Amino acid sequence: MENRTFDPKYTSAYLARLVTGIVAGVILAYFLKDWLLANSPNSSLKNLSTCSIGILGGFSAEAVEELLQRVKDVLLSLVRGDNSAQIQAKANAQQNAKLSDVRDKLDNIDKAKTDEEKKAATDAARRSSNEVLPDCTNIFIYD
Repeated sequence: MENRTFDPKYTSAYLARLVTGIVAGVILAYFLKDWLLANSPNSSLKNLSTCSIGILGGFSAEAVEELLQRVKDVLLSLVRGDNSAQIQAKANAQQNAKLSDVRDKLDNIDKAKTDEEKKAATDAARRSSNEVLPDCTNIFIYD
């Protein structure tokens, strides 16, 4: 349809787009008009009729879908609450696990009996500390 040609193999896609546009127009015109006007009181949307908003919604079905997705996300965040505490707890747990690994590797240096064991333990501790603190290049583990 872009080149003003009709391809019969895309008939179902054309019909689906038509139905999606109609449904999006109805949703925008009847269900979301009051919400849109409440969120933008000085908008020029007040001058548009319900039919013209429906036509706009039909031509921009993807925009209506995004708008509905945003409304859904807002409602879900009200029900679920803020999950930043969970994210912070998970990050702290990961950091504590890495620090525990570094401590274990440092203990392995003290427990090493031969020079080869000490060198291997020191190298492992350096690698672990670089993973925990990648930007700190001034941290040295002395033999």
